[in-house]
Amino acid sequence: MIYIYMTIFSMFFAYLYTSIEKIRIVDGIENNMTAKIEKYLFFTLSFLIICIPGMIRYNVGIDYTTYSSYQIPAVLGHQVVKVELLYKVVIWAGYWLGQGRTYQYIFAITNFLIVFFVFKYIKDQSTNVYLSILIFMMGGFFTFSLSGMRQSIGVAIVLYALKYIKEKRPILFLVFIGIATLFHSACILFVFFYIFKKIKINPFYMTLTMIFVFLLSGYIRQGIIFISDKLGLYSEYFGGQFDNGSFSKLLALVVIMMMCFVCFVYLQVPKAEFYKFNTEINLHYCACLVVAMIAKLPTPSRLLFLFIPIYITLVPNLESVKYLV
Repeated sequence: MIYIYMTIFSMFFAYLYTSIEKIRIVDGIENNMTAKIEKYLFFTLSFLIICIPGMIRYNVGIDYTTYSSYQIPAVLGHQVVKVELLYKVVIWAGYWLGQGRTYQYIFAITNFLIVFFVFKYIKDQSTNVYLSILIFMMGGFFTFSLSGMRQSIGVAIVLYALKYIKEKRPILFLVFIGIATLFHSACILFVFFYIFKKIKINPFYMTLTMIFVFLLSGYIRQGIIFISDKLGLYSEYFGGQFDNGSFSKLLALVVIMMMCFVCFVYLQVPKAEFYKFNTEINLHYCACLVVAMIAKLPTPSRLLFLFIPIYITLVPNLESVKYLV
C-alpha cells in the first residue's frame, strides 16, 4: 500500500513541476528565478518521496537477504565473488558509513543511485514526467530494483546515457556505458545501440520476426548457449536451477500489449516523428525477442528488465507524438 501512496504524492509534485514548466514567465529575471526555484523544489520532492523509503527499507527484496548473507561478507572478506568493481566500492563505502555495524548504508546508496539516475532520465527525456513516474513505480522496474540491485543501477545509468545517442556524443555515451558495466557486466550489450541507432525497423516486420523466433526458439537457444559460453556472460544460468521454463506471464503480456501500441502509433503518425524515438523502439524490440523465446531462457524476467524499463519514457513520448497529428 505504501508504494501506492509514494506514487500518488510523487506524481502530484511532478505535476506541479510540469505546470510551472508550462507557465509563461514574462515579468523579468526575479520571477524567472522564482519559477526555477519552485521547479527545483517540486522535482526534488517528487524524487525524495520515491527515494527515501527505498533507502530505509529493511529486509525487503530477494537481494537484501542474499547480499546480506553472501555477497557483502564475501566482498568485505576479500573473497572471490561475482560482484563488479563499482558495486564493490558501494559495499566498502556503505560499510564504512555504517562504521562496520550495519549493512543498511549499502542498500541506501544502492537505492539512491537507481532512483537518482531514473529521475534524471525522466527529467531529460520524457514528455510527460508524472506518467513516467507512474510507469516506473507500477510497471515493475521499481519493485525489481529492490531485488536485482546491481542490474538496476546499471540499467538506470544506461537509460540516462541514451540522450547522448540523440545528441551524437559517442564518447560520453561510452563513458556511461562503461560505468554501468562496472556495476553489472550485462550492460556492455548496450554499446551496440549506438552502432544500430540508424537502423529503423517496421514494427509489423518485428512482429513477424517474433513468430519466426518462437518457432525456432529451440535452435536459437543452442546458439545462445554456445555464444554465452565463449563470452562468459550468462552461461552459468543455463542448466541451472533457474533454467526451468518458468516465466512471468504478466511481463510477457505487457511486452505484447506494448507491441500493439507501437504498431498502432506507427500507423497513425508520420514516420519521421515515429523514428525520433528509434533507439527506445529498438530496445523494445529486444524485449519482444526475449518474449518470443521466453520459455527457453533461464531467468527471463531479469533479461526483460534489461529492456522494458525503456517504457518509462517510450509510452509517454509515443503518446505525445500521436496527439500531435
